[in-house]
Amino acid sequence: MMGANTRRKFLELTGVSAVTIIAGCGGTEGGQPTNGGEEEILVGADGSTRFEPEETEITAGTTVEFVWDSDGHTLMIRQQPEDSDWSRSPTNHNEGHTVSHTFDVPGEYVVYCSQHGGDMEATIIVDGD
Repeated sequence: MMGANTRRKFLELTGVSAVTIIAGCGGTEGGQPTNGGEEEILVGADGSTRFEPEETEITAGTTVEFVWDSDGHTLMIRQQPEDSDWSRSPTNHNEGHTVSHTFDVPGEYVVYCSQHGGDMEATIIVDGD
């Protein structure tokens, strides 16, 4: 997997947007959720206070890797299905840090950065089919 600096240089050299790269790596493709496998969500994408993508649809059994693309962000859970056992990452982390979670319980998950509140939030929809 490319590091954040390498990914940024690649994007600058090719002129391809990060959204295009991420869309090509899985996720919601043609309206269909990722079927198992792995998905990536950037935390503090391009030095901003946002997750990228802000909404991801996957099937149960998919592993999502959260990759810190800038410094000073946490990964907190605002909402998750009752049966889920996912815990949070309340410590501030910096560029290059990663956290992975396999989403086995269908439902809607909402994550946010406690340093940036409601301004930095993402939704992960896990389909049970």
